[in-house]
Amino acid sequence: MISFSGKNMAVRKSAAGHGSKPYKRMSHLQSAMEYLMTYSWSILVVAIVLGALFALGTFSGSSTGTACIAAQGYVCMNPVMNSTGNLSVTIGMVTGPSVTITGIACVSGSTTPSSTVSESPTIVLSPGEEKDIIFQCHLDNNLIGAPFAGHLWILYNQGAQSGLYTSIASVLATASTKAVFAIASSSPSAPSVIGSISGSGLTSPEGIAISPDGTFAYVTNYWEYTVDILKLPEGTSAGTITSGFGYPQFIAMNPNGREAYVPNFNGNVAIINTATNTVTGAITSDISSPPAGVAFSPDGSDAYVVNSNFGNVVIINTVTNTPIGTIIGGTALLNSGIAVSPSGTYAYAISYNNNNVVIVNTATDKITGSINNGFDGPMGVAFTPDGKYAYVTNYQSNNVVIINTATNTVTSAITGGFDGPSDLAFTPDGKYAYVVNYLSSNIVEINT
Repeated sequence: MISFSGKNMAVRKSAAGHGSKPYKRMSHLQSAMEYLMTYSWSILVVAIVLGALFALGTFSGSSTGTACIAAQGYVCMNPVMNSTGNLSVTIGMVTGPSVTITGIACVSGSTTPSSTVSESPTIVLSPGEEKDIIFQCHLDNNLIGAPFAGHLWILYNQGAQSGLYTSIASVLATASTKAVFAIASSSPSAPSVIGSISGSGLTSPEGIAISPDGTFAYVTNYWEYTVDILKLPEGTSAGTITSGFGYPQFIAMNPNGREAYVPNFNGNVAIINTATNTVTGAITSDISSPPAGVAFSPDGSDAYVVNSNFGNVVIINTVTNTPIGTIIGGTALLNSGIAVSPSGTYAYAISYNNNNVVIVNTATDKITGSINNGFDGPMGVAFTPDGKYAYVTNYQSNNVVIINTATNTVTSAITGGFDGPSDLAFTPDGKYAYVVNYLSSNIVEINT
């Protein structure tokens, strides 16, 4: 804390009153000018320091400011400290040769850190680039709202040199209740896990759906008989729906955004009014216990509900909320997730027992084929908004596989951060997918 003190100074009239001579006033003016010229640089430096301190919140009684003052040649923006000590921040390089960052550290003092948080994969930072990073940062205490003030260091390689340290910024970040703990360390060329959401009421989550405007995620909590509503992208709680459920499983949002369907293990499909976030009814006709997956047609006129006991799919008219048809699964044993393609011409339905994905023609409501390789306990499925790919969660092998819908083949798998992945949903722009981890009660974010 910096404080200023001094004696009170009284302004006295000249003993000569208004009769003071002009040369006296000129002498005072000349002295003032000489003073300013002599100490102008000192005054400027003090002003800059005070400005920086004000930006950092040093003079704020609540100490809730956030700032990141970058070292020469670097950029530092948007510091956010989670109450558990995870710091997310945007760093960039203005000038200089590219560096490969292998570790990051955040320390209270200005001395070189004794250790860093390893970055894997490494981060290549070049002039003109900015990257979002997150890592465990020293936090003086774990109270929400407690600020961190310190220095951001990187361990990096440059050319033939390795193991170099430099401080790239001074940081002030106030701890917040933000639930998104991890952020991309770079913009990956291939889909990869970039973060996770925990807390916010998540307990044994099984299904997830995202509102058409991308601002909210609805997540079913199987053992809690609830549906949590999360604000995106922050991941903070926006409420909980606590009545109308009995072991809620998957969930789907009507493209019109006005309602969501939730299959309940106890033998019905709950209807959520998203304007009031209350359950306004339930579909019971032709629904057997337990229904599992659910999906809407692109126009929202039909809903497809998987009857896991019978291994079939019931088609529901969403205007009357009554059954209008059935897709017979037979030996396909349809018993988990389902998704309708953006074109509306076909659907992917999952057989957990058979470890495959079944292809359904929605014009004829007949099974036309299956995808049989790349699965180990598949559960949830979702199409990218452009329809080129579909992602499938593998509950047993803890990964997410990607299907090329043009060839109906699995082309790759995303690993890391999954623990009993159950269901998933894409943001409307297709840039991100959110995957529910049933066993660890969190949500993993994928940069697609």
